[in-house]
Amino acid sequence: MGTGALSLLMEKQVAAYLSGDIEPFLDCFADDAAILPSTAKKPIETASKVRKWIRTNAQIPKYQMTVVKSEEDEGLAYQLIRYKGMNKNDAGRSVQFSGYLTRIVRREKNGDWKIVCATWKDDN
Repeated sequence: MGTGALSLLMEKQVAAYLSGDIEPFLDCFADDAAILPSTAKKPIETASKVRKWIRTNAQIPKYQMTVVKSEEDEGLAYQLIRYKGMNKNDAGRSVQFSGYLTRIVRREKNGDWKIVCATWKDDN
């Protein structure tokens, strides 16, 4: 996969977040993906549940990701990513957030790379 393909996958996600078109973001996830958001008590599994959670929670007008560490071996890659952004709280006020995201990416049979597992924790 190499650094270039990992960077393209991350750029695709950030661009989708910022554009408001979440479908390209969702396309980055494998059919058997699982996520563990910092606010969840247990993993969210299956493509339909992951997509539903992301559609409900991905209204972020400002978002940036920076790779801290990335490794690849035999069709799997993992990344430790620092993220930061700005969102609106329930009162409509802008609030900043930041944290770390860890994700595992797998090469599919068709050659595409998809996220199979992601978990993150906000700093605050």
